[in-house]
Amino acid sequence: MASIQITPSDDAYINQLNPNTNYGFSSLLYTGRASAPTDVYRSLLKFNVAGAVPLGAIVTNAAINLFVNTKNTSDQVLSPQTVSVYLNSTDFTENTVTWNNAPTPVLTMYSKVVTDSDVGKFISIDITNLVTNWINNPSQNFGVTLEGIENIAFTLIGYFSKEWFADVQRPFLNIEYQFNVNPTGATGATGATGATGATGATGATGATGVTGETGDKGPTGETGPAGSVTGATGPTGATGATGATGDVGPTGPTGTLGPNPYDVYVLAGAVGGDGTQANPFGTIQQGVTAVAATGTVHILGGSYPISSTINVNKAGVTIKGYPNTVITSQVAVIVFLVTGTGVTIDGLTITSNAAYAVEFIQLAGSNHKLINNVIYGPPQAGDSSTWITNRGFVTQSSVTNLIVQDNIFYSMRQPAYLNPNSTGDIIDNVTYNTRGFVVDQAVFVFSGNSWGIPINAVDIALLVGTITGPPYDPTTELSQNNSNATISDQR
Repeated sequence: MASIQITPSDDAYINQLNPNTNYGFSSLLYTGRASAPTDVYRSLLKFNVAGAVPLGAIVTNAAINLFVNTKNTSDQVLSPQTVSVYLNSTDFTENTVTWNNAPTPVLTMYSKVVTDSDVGKFISIDITNLVTNWINNPSQNFGVTLEGIENIAFTLIGYFSKEWFADVQRPFLNIEYQFNVNPTGATGATGATGATGATGATGATGATGVTGETGDKGPTGETGPAGSVTGATGPTGATGATGATGDVGPTGPTGTLGPNPYDVYVLAGAVGGDGTQANPFGTIQQGVTAVAATGTVHILGGSYPISSTINVNKAGVTIKGYPNTVITSQVAVIVFLVTGTGVTIDGLTITSNAAYAVEFIQLAGSNHKLINNVIYGPPQAGDSSTWITNRGFVTQSSVTNLIVQDNIFYSMRQPAYLNPNSTGDIIDNVTYNTRGFVVDQAVFVFSGNSWGIPINAVDIALLVGTITGPPYDPTTELSQNNSNATISDQR
């Protein structure tokens, strides 16, 4: 059995809420629905299989392999969560496909149930018959569309695309094949028995037969006279059986549960804690120091004054807030400096007791998420052009694949400053009373964002040197895809 792996020639997601936007350059793919009824996502993939399998070979199995990186709703809340495979009726290219011009999808027999245990792993979706047809009829290969649950909110499932930075986590098509070997024919009929041969010479004398059985035992003779000397002491007899086990004593008290480095708890004002839920740490930095990579720091409800930067430098860590978790900067410091990989900051309220000329969050590295946070500054008098330059977050140039989603930003000079060469997606956020997102030669997809009152001076500012073309042009579509955003195009 031989096999071959093929990366997509084209892959992209499309979004019904932004029907004319192309996302072919994104490092992510999505299926399912976010919050709004029209915030539906589908993913299209196409593989060039022409000449992939040698002539005369038979495809025994073919499957799309996708690395699942996120899943909105757990199996406990909703199960099953099925992703279905549709055949594209016409062709597409990843750098032009949108919701409005996507091929009409035709349902196939193939699907896959995605579970919580699939997150952080590859899933395999069988499409053997489709691939066989593409090999035999290359002109009919228009690829597939993957669709998730679209009639229920928060059923979004995310995958890495071929643009993902780590090639070992990119999608691929695995084809297994073998050659058709001719089977062995049926056994022929038994031939006729030949004539009896001449008698052979007499064989050698055989071996001696086995000895016969022993005869019956004769009668016992008379007992001789007793000896005058006492015989030696006989051996010690066998040990007697062990007695029955006594009654089991009472069970001792249950010991205390030790700290779990993958679930660390923090409660404002706690003293002498060990990071357990029953005995939490008192500061966020203690929790971040104690948590293991991929673990979660639970910042329980309370008020957390901050006077020094909290360094988050461990891969895959989640900083998780709860209702009434309020973090207040007391001095001009960055509250969170994120330098690890795959860090998530979720559900925090972050502000300051005065306007400081510094950002609340600074990010370096890749694959971070800012989700479900409320970040705001104290009121500043006068026109916003005279305000102190406080910001929600700032990206370093090394940041890639940052996701900023479902946050609220207000009453700051800028919600974000996106530095050169940083990349990601800014999706479904609400921003007001600022001077808008500043894009300085960065590449970010803006989608589904909205703007409150007091209105921003501008909603999105494109500085000199920022690229032309997707994802910013035409700017009329950028505006339409973000609730008629006001765009300041300085390129």
